[in-house]
Amino acid sequence: MEKLNVTKERFVNATAILWTADIITKNGITGYNLYIQEGETIIRLFQGSNYWSNKKECYHCTAWGTSRALEIYLSIGRNLGLKFKDLKQSKLREL
Repeated sequence: MEKLNVTKERFVNATAILWTADIITKNGITGYNLYIQEGETIIRLFQGSNYWSNKKECYHCTAWGTSRALEIYLSIGRNLGLKFKDLKQSKLREL
């Protein structure tokens, strides 16, 4: 796992966490790009969490029965040392 390019404080205080589809397969979206929005500024999140793929250069998740973007968001939060109660799921939005 590589180091994230965002601090715990920036992640928690972000206006929104945005995602876009990167890889679409017959099983749906499996590759994601995530961005942190701070006011009008948008910064791409990369490297880090259990779902980051250096080979695909995006977050790659094939979990079944869950929102894959949400699973990645929660994983990043865990890797930053945050607790579930600290993560506001309503901040996660499709761009």
